[in-house]
Amino acid sequence: MPNSPNLDFSNPFTDDDIRAMCEALKNGLTPAEVSGIDRKQIEAIYSVAHSLYKTGKFKEAESAFKLLCFYDYYDSRFWMGLGAALQAREKYRLAADVYSVAALNEGLCDPTPFYFAGICLLKDGDTQGALGSWSCLQALGQEGDSAHEAVKAKARKMIELVEAQAKAKASN
Repeated sequence: MPNSPNLDFSNPFTDDDIRAMCEALKNGLTPAEVSGIDRKQIEAIYSVAHSLYKTGKFKEAESAFKLLCFYDYYDSRFWMGLGAALQAREKYRLAADVYSVAALNEGLCDPTPFYFAGICLLKDGDTQGALGSWSCLQALGQEGDSAHEAVKAKARKMIELVEAQAKAKASN
């Protein structure tokens, strides 16, 4: 990664400052790097966000994860955390979208975000979207990765359950 530009944030931004920030972002730096926020600070915020989530303070966790997603939009953990906080707050459609961003950040290599997106879509009443998400994730992941295989198995079970419920409903 290129070095962060030397910007003076104590004064209002000049046109040159803004151009330098835009150039840094175009060159792959994150807003955290452009702002001079180091990895330790980001990890400290992540620790707080994770603690907020674990203690059931989902609204506060959502805010902290949003901040993290802004500062480093490349880190899938932040998107997964935001998705989980939104899911806990029953913002299912938005959570599914956020999980999709996490999947993209992973280069579509990890089926986990699609599993949780499917759960959210189902809770939002989008059965077909949920089934599509769980079907799609079967092609993702690394063969032999036990965590990925476990997610795929859970998704197959969900597909079976949802399809069985649909059949039972149709026969009534």
